[in-house]
Order: sequence, then C-alpha cells, then structure tokens
Amino acid sequence: MELRDLRTGFRGYRKEDVARLVGERDQRCASLQQELERLRARLTEQEQTSEPESGEAIAAALISAQEFAARTRGEAEREAEQLRTQGKEESERLLAEARAEAERLLTEAREEAARLRRETEDELLRQKQEAVQMLAAADRQAAEEAERIAQARACAEEVRRRTREALMQLDSLMSGMLASRSVPDSFAEESSGSEVEEEPAEDGADW
Repeated sequence: MELRDLRTGFRGYRKEDVARLVGERDQRCASLQQELERLRARLTEQEQTSEPESGEAIAAALISAQEFAARTRGEAEREAEQLRTQGKEESERLLAEARAEAERLLTEAREEAARLRRETEDELLRQKQEAVQMLAAADRQAAEEAERIAQARACAEEVRRRTREALMQLDSLMSGMLASRSVPDSFAEESSGSEVEEEPAEDGADW
C-alpha cells in the first residue's frame, strides 16, 4: 500500500488506512532487521570458517542491506511525517469548509426568517387595512341607512300632517255645505206661514 492509495474522510486520511500503511512499513523494517541479523550471523560464521573474500562479500551485502534498511526507515519516517502534515492540512481544510458551509446555512436561515417576517408583517398590515376599510364602509352604509330611515320618517310625518290638514279642510267644507243647505229651507217655511195668515185678513177686509 502506498501513500497515494490512502482514502480521505471527513477529518483527513482514514485512520484504518494510515494504520495499515504504517503497519506494512513496520513489517518491512522488521523483515529488513531480521535480514540484517541473519547477514551479521552469516558474516561472523564466514569470518571464522571461510576465506577473506567470502567475508568481504558478505560484509558488502550487509552494508548494502543496512543502507537499504536505513533508506526504508527514512522513507517510512518521511511518509509518516507527510501523512501527519497532510492529515492536519486536510483536517484544517475540511474544518474550514464545514465552518463556511455552516455560516452559509446560517446566513440563508437568517435571510429566510427575515423574508418570512417581512411577508407576515405585510400580510398583517394588508389585513388590518382591509379591516379598517370594511369598518369604514360599514359605518358609511349604516349612516346612509340611518339617513334613509330619517328621511322616510320625515316623509311619513309630512304625509300624516297633510292628511290631517286635508281631513280638516274636508270637514270644514262639508260643514259649510250642510249649513248652506239648512238656511234656505227654514226661510221657505217662514215665508209660507206668513202668506197663509195674511189671506184671511184680506177676505175680512172685503167684507
């Protein structure tokens, strides 16, 4: 497993991948250490039983193995440091992104709340204005209705007054007509009585 194969999570490289990579490096270092010990033992054995050339060859191989082990250990340490650095940078980057996203969501929530508050206030104001207008219209209608009722009452009172006047005039006219009829009748009766009484007087005179 190489460094490029590491997968990233929310806070950087995944711990299990990092642990796996470090474990593989440790295994390689342990294997190299075992190989070095084996070569040292072989070198010691060759120095005691073999020719100098064989010992030199083993010594060269041992030196090469030591150098390779040192390089491998150095690479492992550098990769581990790189992992720590990159993990820290990745964590900081992800944390910054999370904070920015949270700030953006908070800003959107505040803007949405402000918009809803404005819409609610506008709706309440509109309803209040409509209620005031409806109340004013009802007041005007009530005033107009009261005016019509007052006019109707005044008209009815005027009709009653005129009716009373007409009745009074009619009564006066009928009384006058009755009076005019009764005067001639009495006068005729009086005239007839006078004529009857005078005729015998005339006859007596003739006698």
